[in-house]
Amino acid sequence: MVVDQDEDILASTYFLLNAWGFDALPARSIQEVETALSREGEGILCALIDYHLSETETGLQVAQTLREKARPNLPVAIVTGDTTKEVMAAVRDANLALMHKPVDARTIQDFVAGAQKHAVLA
Repeated sequence: MVVDQDEDILASTYFLLNAWGFDALPARSIQEVETALSREGEGILCALIDYHLSETETGLQVAQTLREKARPNLPVAIVTGDTTKEVMAAVRDANLALMHKPVDARTIQDFVAGAQKHAVLA
């Protein structure tokens, strides 16, 4: 799953993941994530989530929703350009991976491939 409020980033990440052979689900908000969960549920293998989604939603909230409703150990990476101590501490405290923008395509590919491999072995 890819969650980002920026349409260009969402579309490019979605198409990149699909080009690599991964079935990506795009979403822009918690509401869209919940809609996708109702359709896909346990089929979600991992999530790449932007930290700042809106004035009222953060990637941490989306990650919590995904882990509560899909899988408690779902691999989640928060993707952000925000390097403040508060954001980095919040991501670390939530036990999530952190990727700083701009993210190298290989880093994304490795994260998703690792999540897929882990899901197959589980």
